Amino acid sequence: MSAQLPVIAVSGSSYEIGYLHGKQCKERINDATRKFLEYMRLNANLSKEKLIELSSLYVPYAKEYAPDLVEEMKGIAAGSGLPFEEVFVWNSLSTDVMELCAPQPPDRSGPGCTSLAVSEGLAEKENAFIAQNLDWPSNLQENAILLRISPTNGPRSLILSVSGRLGFAGLNDQGVALCVNKLSASDNRVGVPNQLIYRKILQQGTMGESLGVLLYAKRAAGMNYVVMDKDGEFFDIETTATAHDLIYGFKGFVVHSNHYVTERLKPFERLPVCFVDSIPRLNRASRLFLERQGRITLTDIQEIFRDHANFPNSICRHSDERLQESARMKTIASIIVNPRAGKLWCSLGNPCESPYVEYVI
Repeated sequence: MSAQLPVIAVSGSSYEIGYLHGKQCKERINDATRKFLEYMRLNANLSKEKLIELSSLYVPYAKEYAPDLVEEMKGIAAGSGLPFEEVFVWNSLSTDVMELCAPQPPDRSGPGCTSLAVSEGLAEKENAFIAQNLDWPSNLQENAILLRISPTNGPRSLILSVSGRLGFAGLNDQGVALCVNKLSASDNRVGVPNQLIYRKILQQGTMGESLGVLLYAKRAAGMNYVVMDKDGEFFDIETTATAHDLIYGFKGFVVHSNHYVTERLKPFERLPVCFVDSIPRLNRASRLFLERQGRITLTDIQEIFRDHANFPNSICRHSDERLQESARMKTIASIIVNPRAGKLWCSLGNPCESPYVEYVI
């Protein structure tokens, strides 16, 4: 039987949620944090001490924007036995700080992702979906988890994450769903880390509230956000640290990868060599979608995310054996969400090799 994502059930106050996450995933969190620190040392020449120093600049912004999530990270630290400073590094710094510190874009593979959204008008049986493949360092696949969060206050949620992190894509019981794509902009700054924005979106009850917590944040870096609600309404929001633009769902679908497509934000593009595969993935996913529009099913979306055109840097990304092990990326998980049905489907690892498993909020 194929491996499945471990489901980590947590509940209570923000601190208690973090503590339970940390305690249940102690070994995974310590392992994932160690791998991340090694990744940053090898690929950005940044020591753990330097990363802690850099991340401390982000703490005041995190506390102002989402004090509850800072408490959750304190709980993760207590439960896992790691210092809070390392947990905060793990949740606040990634390739963004590499881009701040590196004078030239790195000539190596980097975190990516391919996402899509389809409205009920183009999907079968009045369904609507958002979905993505999560492309991350290959050795972090074994640290991927699904968080089932039941807070004392606020909506319950199911969130795809990597052990010790607040989460990436997911769904809450109010029908708000989120997928994200890495973007690389020229205006990165010290500010609110993206991880906190993901989670804060999934704490909201409506589309308008979700857009508000995203657009009014003093963002540290750019990212692409795909947000859908239980009515099947969706937006794709491209952001930089200081600007944003919206891609509306008038055509009933959107596909996105890892480069800016709106005219307003194209001047901010800082497209490293490692993201040139973004253009073929966007083209391929769009074509595969258009071939199926009007009859899109869950199975169709699964097949799109299993596609291998431009292998190994395909929609279903596989480790590039030509690269040093520390620089290899792959699809470590895949997620498809139907907000109206309150369901999501996840695959651990490459979806061409692992089945999608259904989860209900």
